[in-house]
Amino acid sequence: MDFERVDLEPFVVYGKRKRFTPESRSEIGALWGEVLANAKPLGLGPQNTCYGLCVGMGPEGAFDYAVCVDTVDPTKAHEVGFEMISVPGGTFVMFTHHGPV
Repeated sequence: MDFERVDLEPFVVYGKRKRFTPESRSEIGALWGEVLANAKPLGLGPQNTCYGLCVGMGPEGAFDYAVCVDTVDPTKAHEVGFEMISVPGGTFVMFTHHGPV
């Protein structure tokens, strides 16, 4: 998997977020499945970018993980249970994945 350090301006994405622990992190794939299952109703395709965001790291190793997409109609996103997630600008490590999740 390729990765790079990037500086990004603030941006907004839509998706689903869940709290994981080191013991439950193997369930992240199921969260990707939930989000990608809504790709067709939302009109998403290869032109869209998907994000896996790790935020809210806790002292016990727990963290929030969000699977998100860009450029989606906010009304349709809310209809399928997606929330709007504002990502602050800053320096990030971006991992690029190609192929099945």
